[in-house]
Order: sequence, then structure tokens, then C-alpha cells
Amino acid sequence: MASTQEVYNRMFAGETVKIRMPSKRAFDSLRTALCKKNQLSVALDMTDLSVCATYDGENHLAEFRLDKPVRKAQLDRWEIVEDDSDGNSPE
Repeated sequence: MASTQEVYNRMFAGETVKIRMPSKRAFDSLRTALCKKNQLSVALDMTDLSVCATYDGENHLAEFRLDKPVRKAQLDRWEIVEDDSDGNSPE
């Protein structure tokens, strides 16, 4: 059994770490812990990479790695809906 620090150390060394997870909740918990550890490395200018993770619920396998950050919000387009609650809507 590996600790969160051991998993992160392997990721920091460039490995993709595969882990058997008991549940999606356990995956989410580990991913959050790894992201927090990585925030310190980013703050100290030790890396500019982000935690990337995937979870296969059918086989209960997760993969974790450090890779270039993908800003999902930058990839999406958002529709702004104007609130016309003042009663001046054209009808």
C-alpha cells in the first residue's frame, strides 16, 4: 500500500501511476489530496504541471499523472442570459 506522498513522488518523477480504487469517492478524495500537494510545488516554482486523473468505474482503476494544465472553462462557451425582471422586456 502506498501513501499519498509516495503516489505524488512517482507522479513528480514523470510516472503515470495506476491504482485500484475501492470507489469513486475514494478516487475523488485521493485526487483532491494530490492536487493540494501539487499546489505547494507550483507555489514554490518546482513545476508548472497539473494533476490529471481518470477513473474507470467498471474496473475500479484510476490513473494519475502530472501534465500540462487544461483549462476546461476556456474551452467552453457560455451563454449570458440577461435578467429582465424590471418589466421592460419587448413583447
